[in-house]
Parts: sequence; structure tokens; C-alpha cells
Amino acid sequence: MNEAAASEVRARRSYANYDDGIVYVNFSLLSTADFTSKLSLLESAKAIIIDNRSYPIIDKSVLSHFLEKNDTTRSWLRIPYFIYPDQENIAGYEDNNWSLKPKLPYLGSKPVYILIGGRTISYGESLLGYFEGYQIATSVGEPSAGTNGNVNPFDLLGGLQVRWTGMKVVKHDGSQLQGVGFEPDVLVKKTKKGIIEGRDEVLGKALELAREAIGEDQ
Repeated sequence: MNEAAASEVRARRSYANYDDGIVYVNFSLLSTADFTSKLSLLESAKAIIIDNRSYPIIDKSVLSHFLEKNDTTRSWLRIPYFIYPDQENIAGYEDNNWSLKPKLPYLGSKPVYILIGGRTISYGESLLGYFEGYQIATSVGEPSAGTNGNVNPFDLLGGLQVRWTGMKVVKHDGSQLQGVGFEPDVLVKKTKKGIIEGRDEVLGKALELAREAIGEDQ
């Protein structure tokens, strides 16, 4: 198997430990317990690549290992108070946050790269917000979905159901997230050639950046 094909296979795993000291973890396949069991591996890694391109199953508590200080973002999850119809004259918002605290081992001191794309949505964007807001990682890939917040359902006659976002979620700097998403630091789009050859071009770029970074540190 060539290197390109091998990279694609590794990308489908929950994690991969590369010979040059780079560790890859997939937030959509790796459980919180598995992440915890690999903390010593991640601590000794020279660089970390996080795959956040599909819906995560990992708990938000893992973010604490990437925080150097207490989480101080207080109002990125906002529940609106509606007292008038048609969402006019919103009376205010109930501000919510995760209030995370650092945990050892601290993993944010080394190069960290997070893979994102159009399927990075909802909870995946909540996690991504920390990596961008606290400048923990370099994001690689394509823009995220720009759709986040708890869903409000409404049942109609005939068994139909309408769902809409009932929460205003913003980026950690207070800027708009809905309909905008997170732009990657390094834009990488799939190509026809890459798909034909079975290559994960986003992961490949992250590996290239990580190898350049750890090469410069040596």
C-alpha cells in the first residue's frame, strides 16, 4: 500500500500514531474513555492532529487538556427571551457557557491541527469554537456548516414536524456563527485527482504542516 492510500485508511481509524511523533485522533470515532487512555501518548507526541469533520462522540471535557487557563468566555450560548411574535423586539438573552477548567496533562503547548469541513456542524462547531477562540489549533480543510444551537421542534397536522434553531450561538469573540461558520486557517479542497487516487488531501496537508513545524523545532 502506498503512502497516500495508507493515509486514507488511517483517517478512518479512531487514532493513528505516526513514526515521526505525530498522533492523529478522530473525535467522531474516539470515545472519551479511549481518549483518556491515550493521554500519555498524546502528551509525548510532537504534534497532534484532530479530525473534527464528522459529528463528534467525544465529551467536551477533553477540551480541558488543551486549555492553559480557565475558560473565561461567558456568553457564546444565548437563549432568547421572546415576548412578542415573529421574533421581534427580543427582550434579552440567557447567557450560557461551559466554564471549563484546565486538566493535566496539558496538550496545548505543541503544534495542534484540527480538520474541519461542511460536516462540522452543531456540537462539532461548539468544540471548534474553543480551538479557534483560544488559538489552540490551526484549522485545516473547508469552512464549517455555520449551524449550531439547540433544536426547537413544532408538530403540525398530518404528522409533520418543523425544526428550527432555538438558540443564538456565536463565536467566542461574539461574532456571528449562524450562516457563516468557521473559516479554516489553511483552505484545502478535495480534488478529482485526489478522490480517484483515494487520498485524504486534508489530512495530508495537516501532516505536511505538522512535519514542517516539528522539523523547525528540532
